Amino acid sequence: MITWQVGKGTVRELAYAPCGTKLVTVADTDKCARLWDAGTRAEIAKFPIPKDATTHLEPLLSAVAFSPCGQYLAMGVSLFGGNGPRACVFEVESKKLVAPLLRSRHGVVDVAFLPGEPLQLLATDCNRLLRFENALAPEDTHPVIHGRGPDRKTPKASRLAFSPDGSVFATNGKPKAVIWDARTLKPLFVREHTRGPQNGPAAFDPTGEVLGVAHGTKVDLWRFRDATAPAVVLSGHKLPVWAVGFLDGGRVVQTASSDGTVRTWDAATGKERTRYEFGIGKLYCAAFAPDGLTCAAGGDNGQVVLWDAEG
Repeated sequence: MITWQVGKGTVRELAYAPCGTKLVTVADTDKCARLWDAGTRAEIAKFPIPKDATTHLEPLLSAVAFSPCGQYLAMGVSLFGGNGPRACVFEVESKKLVAPLLRSRHGVVDVAFLPGEPLQLLATDCNRLLRFENALAPEDTHPVIHGRGPDRKTPKASRLAFSPDGSVFATNGKPKAVIWDARTLKPLFVREHTRGPQNGPAAFDPTGEVLGVAHGTKVDLWRFRDATAPAVVLSGHKLPVWAVGFLDGGRVVQTASSDGTVRTWDAATGKERTRYEFGIGKLYCAAFAPDGLTCAAGGDNGQVVLWDAEG
């Protein structure tokens, strides 16, 4: 286990680069995302919030995501008010802002790159799913809006998660999770939370057949292609779950919560296997290295902890 200081205040976001050797962090008192060498913990670069996103209101970085090739880093800003960029893309090597994508009064909750060419970006704003057809556009861009539809039956979109093969992705919002076709951006499956709304994270297992959806202190494991299959429920955290991931080929689920614990669970039975308390405060984010061997979590004291994943 390795712990180091990455900023002040709560670490809100973590993401591994596709190479697995770099880690980006966002602390809520910083006005930038920081890129680190995951092996040496040396800071490599900073990616600041664009200046015209800073108004009389305090901007907050709310989301980060690497492109599949690792060349680009997307950032979302959750500032409401003003008219600055709410989503933007940096080139990692040059540290240059290459795309100030979205200007609106809505804050961005999550971002993710669509697989394939040309490079496209998805973003959510707690209500709508937004798609930027050119993620590298040098000028302000108007997204294609995949909203709730005229019948208002498509659930609100908040958190994003892609399946391993990139063919589908999930949004989790109030009070339902939705599986979308990544090619057509049409909703395929909808699952309502049985215990009330929560904009918690979602994650697919390695097979792409099971979706883990967090809402409140619990996580549902949903075999979404079988509408009759009951969810396996992971229950035991005392405060909301803010990170979900799969280990050991999907047989083990790992969760991180603001109760300060990371827990592993049997995916088939929902029984708790292990529990860790790293002493870095409440946990609001976690990430897996691409090889699945290392995990990282961020605490509310500005620290990040790395540890070996348990299968």
